[in-house]
Formats: sequence, structure tokens, C-alpha cells
Amino acid sequence: MGARVGRPVSLVGREKTWRRCWLCLALPMFFALAACDEESPPQRDLRATPGQIETVLQTKTLDLTPEEVGRAFAIGSAATEVQRQRLKEALLGKVVQWDLTVYDVSLDGGVYRIVSKPLSQEEGDAIVLLSAFADVTPREDANAKRLERLRTGDRVRIRGVVQDLSFRAVLRIGPAILIESSAAGSSEDKS
Repeated sequence: MGARVGRPVSLVGREKTWRRCWLCLALPMFFALAACDEESPPQRDLRATPGQIETVLQTKTLDLTPEEVGRAFAIGSAATEVQRQRLKEALLGKVVQWDLTVYDVSLDGGVYRIVSKPLSQEEGDAIVLLSAFADVTPREDANAKRLERLRTGDRVRIRGVVQDLSFRAVLRIGPAILIESSAAGSSEDKS
């Protein structure tokens, strides 16, 4: 047999191809293994302190309704960017007491997160996206039981500090507490 006749094989080209293949296989595996790290972050206590609860109870509430805030931050509303910015500045760090319509309730670190339905009904072409996310610390067992009985569509009165308003869709309230009210009740209270 004689020597092979034809084009010489480029070792440099094959090395580059193998490097690319190795890189395409190794990087996703590295990220997958890094994501499966057994150490989880330390559990933090999200509950409001008695001092924070007392401050929320004693502080005068802001005289704005959730419907007014929802309408101002609706997509296509008549409110201008300057008006929305001034309203946001007026809200942040202030205590509100609002009746909210429940969309969902979750529990994390002893704190119940109530997610409300949008804060206002749509008007004309405006699309209301703004929902409240209230981190409620139960003050007693009866509060915790009431929070666990809440269902979508129930009304609940909360009082808390407005922490953030972002993307015209998320209004974060915390720390917050549940306020008993005859007007705001769960479906179990109505039966």
C-alpha cells in the first residue's frame, strides 16, 4: 500500500472543533452542578417585630385609596409620568390601611404574603395591572387562622408600610398587619 493521496488534514481545525464541543458540553454541566449546590441560604425571619407592629398601629395612615393608586398607574391612564412619580414619592415609606380583594396567599418564614387582585377596575382603554403584595405578620393565632382560610375573591383589611412600587404592577407593603373589619371578610365569615 502506498501513501494516501489527497488533502492534508488540518490538526488546528480539528482542535478548534473539539474545543468548541467540549465548551458547549462542559459549560451547561458546570452551571447545572452549581445550581444543585446543597447549601441553601440561611432562613431569615421575615416576621415583623413587636416594635414595628406598634409603629404601624400608631402611625397616621395616608389618605389615598387603592383605587386611586391603581387608576393612576394603569397602562393608558390619563395620569402623566410626573404625576405618577409624585404619587409614588407620597406613598413610599407611608402607612396605608386598605381593603384588598385577595388573589392569592402564601406563607414564608412565618409571614403570610397576600397578593391582591388589581387595585382598580379598568376604565375605558386603561389597563390596570397594579396589585398589592402585603407581607402580613399575624399578631395572634386567630389572625393566622383567618389568613389561612382566605380564598380568592375574599376582602381583607390590611395596614402596613408601602415599601416599593415597581413596573406599574407591584406595590409591596410590609410589614403589614391584619385589621378586623365587618366590611372586609372571608367567605367563611359570610356563611
